[in-house]
Amino acid sequence: MELTILYEDANVVAVAKPAGLITHSDGRTEEPTAEDWFIARYGAGTVDAPTGYVHRLDRDTSGVLVFAKTPEAYAFLRKAFHDREVKKTYLAFVYGVS
Repeated sequence: MELTILYEDANVVAVAKPAGLITHSDGRTEEPTAEDWFIARYGAGTVDAPTGYVHRLDRDTSGVLVFAKTPEAYAFLRKAFHDREVKKTYLAFVYGVS
C-alpha cells in the first residue's frame, strides 16, 4: 500500500487517506491500515516515546491524515486535537433525491 504524501518535514507527515482505508486497527480486522503504512515507512514508536497517527478519520471518510514522526510532535499534536485547537473543515458532495 502506498499513500500520497501531501506534506512532510522532520516532525510530521500528512497524507491523503482514501475512503475505505482504516486509520488504525480495531483489533477485529486484519486488513491493512494507514497506521501500518506509517510503521512500515517510519518505524513504530514506543510507550515511552510514542509516534504515529494523532487523529482519526472514519473508514468511509477521505481526507488529510496527520502522523507525528517524533515523540515531541506526537505530544504537541495530540494535545492540540484534544483541546480542539485544530481547525477542521469538512466538505461533502451529495447527489440524487431520497
